[in-house]
Amino acid sequence: MELFRILSGPVVGAVIGYITNDIAIRMLFRPHRAVYVFGHRLPFTPGIVPRRKDQLAKILGNAIVEKFFNADDLEIIFTSGIADPVADALVKLLRSDATPKQIIEDNNNVAWEPVEKLEEELCVRIQAAVCLSGLPKTIAHEGLSLAAHLLGDGAASQALISGLGTNIAPALAHEIEEFVIEHGHEYILPLIRAETRRLGGTPMSELTAQLTGDDDDALHDALTRLYLRFMSHHVRPIVESIDVGGMITEKIVLMSSEEVEDLVLTVVRRELRLVVLFGAFVGAIIGAVNIFL
Repeated sequence: MELFRILSGPVVGAVIGYITNDIAIRMLFRPHRAVYVFGHRLPFTPGIVPRRKDQLAKILGNAIVEKFFNADDLEIIFTSGIADPVADALVKLLRSDATPKQIIEDNNNVAWEPVEKLEEELCVRIQAAVCLSGLPKTIAHEGLSLAAHLLGDGAASQALISGLGTNIAPALAHEIEEFVIEHGHEYILPLIRAETRRLGGTPMSELTAQLTGDDDDALHDALTRLYLRFMSHHVRPIVESIDVGGMITEKIVLMSSEEVEDLVLTVVRRELRLVVLFGAFVGAIIGAVNIFL
């Protein structure tokens, strides 16, 4: 009996310490949802983490941004950390047998329609450039000069020459401009589309070989310089538009209480288990001390 009395104190203390610590840890996550009895929410439901999940998500998101992924950190990553991988990926793409059309259609299921709109816009710009360049006037003047030359030195030729700089050439140039504006797309657009279709079906390796040769290192260096030059001018607006904290907060808020619990326990399950065992150890010591009090 005396031995039982001596052992009962530490054993009971260890059990109590174990159970209380285990309950306390479980109350961090359980229950996952509020429990109501007769329309009244029971205290400590839901658990601490589920009840404060939104606040925890916001604090965690802000902490990660402040300590690890602020705008300065992202700027360093974009301007130095990923320059080589980006260039490597581009070199691999540009040296592949994939065609521009395949690349455009494979990325996010983007179709070829945007290219067709670009072709139409390019046609309009070419029509406007032809008219603004003075080409219709040159064509009119050269055409009339050729006609006068073919007519020889007769009266008709002299009359044509005398009218070149007054009425005939300007009027003809105006007619050519009107024709280019009204009907130029019928002739220019098919040429543009034929060329884009040819280029769109040509492997990237052939296109880049014509432009850069077969030196992959030179192409890599050129792409790296191009990337860094672009990012040096545009990286700040880009990184400031990336709301890392908001994305982290949103992801955690959208997680269920069970998923949050699994995430935390994946990291600290062993430590929490040790806390429970430590509670049993402390309880045993307290029980043992009570024997001598």
